[in-house]
Amino acid sequence: MQPIFIAIIQNDIPAFLGLVEERELWLEVRNVEQDNSTVLHMAANHGHGELVSKIIELKRSLIFSRNAHGNTPLHLAALLGDVNTVRTLLEFGSETCSQNNNYQTPLHLVCRSISTEAARIFAEKTRFVSLDELKFALSSGSTCVTRIVLERFPDLARKLAWLVEDSLTTLLHHACDRGNLELISILLGLDQGLEKDRATNGLSPLHLAVLRRRVVVLEEFLEKAPFSFSSLTRSKDSLSSRHKKQKHRCLHFHGRESGN
Repeated sequence: MQPIFIAIIQNDIPAFLGLVEERELWLEVRNVEQDNSTVLHMAANHGHGELVSKIIELKRSLIFSRNAHGNTPLHLAALLGDVNTVRTLLEFGSETCSQNNNYQTPLHLVCRSISTEAARIFAEKTRFVSLDELKFALSSGSTCVTRIVLERFPDLARKLAWLVEDSLTTLLHHACDRGNLELISILLGLDQGLEKDRATNGLSPLHLAVLRRRVVVLEEFLEKAPFSFSSLTRSKDSLSSRHKKQKHRCLHFHGRESGN
């Protein structure tokens, strides 16, 4: 292995700077044994935040470099979940929307890391989030990222992008269909009137909650969006009356179950 990469792995900043001072071209070399990585990729991948800063100061353009998989240094820092390295790369202007060869952005990868703090920083600093990135955050269980993304980009929640019973629905419809109380609480807490949105079949999110007989979800709507119960179904029944009927049936069912 070349001495410049040994210095990076050992986080030996004096040795690294000494090598670069002797031969500036060391900043251009790539490690073919590790995905054709640049010196910045190597430093980011090992979570050496101070060394990352030094390298960027010496050759800023390396923040846009890509390895054999199309990953930028920010991709690797995001996957590692190293808070200092992620923050440093973002402060120096690394592109948050860059896609690797698998069409994944750094936000996709930070959702797979074990660091909720790194994910939080990323979600707060990124200037754009795609619907695909939001869906990935949801599927990976990154509640922290999901909350911040929805708070910053609430219009994503309005997109008719979730399929429920052959109809395209909003994220709140989807959450009501699945009974995801935590997500419902986040969405209603945005105070964006999401409870008023309709799916392509004309149903509101609350319609689905009533149809699914999810009592705890209905209670959440009563607390945070009580006026949504005045919405009419296609049969012109108010949801407040339907809620009472469904709640009674659910409680009766649970009572029978506990009696057995």
